[in-house]
Amino acid sequence: MTGLLALTLLSLGAGQDHAARMDRFLAALPPAEAEPEQADASASEREQRLVAANPGKQAVIRAVLGDNAGCTHRASDTATATSLRSVAESLSDAEFDKLTEFYGGPEYKAMLVAGDKADMALILAKYPLERFMLATQRVLMNEKPEQLTQAIDACEAATSARFAQAGVKSE
Repeated sequence: MTGLLALTLLSLGAGQDHAARMDRFLAALPPAEAEPEQADASASEREQRLVAANPGKQAVIRAVLGDNAGCTHRASDTATATSLRSVAESLSDAEFDKLTEFYGGPEYKAMLVAGDKADMALILAKYPLERFMLATQRVLMNEKPEQLTQAIDACEAATSARFAQAGVKSE
């Protein structure tokens, strides 16, 4: 019985160590790049339409739309983190360590600066980036976007309810 208990405790410790590695890896990844110009233009157009249809309510419209943007941003961040954790589950501890070293270190920044001139053969030989990219593609192809869609729908429902409460005629 003592041997079984020791193995169980050892495996729990290994799981915690793997989870800690995953957290360090995820923290080292660069932030996701959004398309701010497109999102800003769309939000601006929506705000303009609402303000035009609801004179005198610009402040409440801006506040509600700002809250909506925050809500959808959090939903997107949660979905991204969930996807990355799914990808990370397929990586070994050694791969986590190498990827964390890459994304958290100077070579990633140098690659960004070098752009097309970066020595990708050297980088790919040193870091498991291809394996990471393949795992990412596999997860994204198999993922179901319902959770993100439902979260964004909930944001929009809250926005509509707040507009109705404030007497704003919405779209």
